Amino acid sequence: MYEEKRKKAATWTWIGTAIGIALLLLGVVALIIGLVEGNASVTVIGAMMFLFGDGWMTGSKLLYWTWNTRFQLERDIKEVHVDVLSVLERIERLEHAATAKTAPNGN
Repeated sequence: MYEEKRKKAATWTWIGTAIGIALLLLGVVALIIGLVEGNASVTVIGAMMFLFGDGWMTGSKLLYWTWNTRFQLERDIKEVHVDVLSVLERIERLEHAATAKTAPNGN
């Protein structure tokens, strides 16, 4: 179950990274065109697209790390919960055995 979630998160991360790279490259192209033609507005738009693409890539990676950490925590918490339940069952069995030994034989 967790591996499926991690694979899905990784797929969306790669999609987000591809979108970020495309925006980044379009920003570089617009930046170069703006500088070559001497058009300041195109240069500024290119720089803004470059920064937006870089932010998009970083955001998708941060989301992946967040999701991955969440999935790992869910798995670890369930494992600890199972361990705690098994320890509680053992304690209950020991308590039951102790009370059975101390109970009078007249039951």
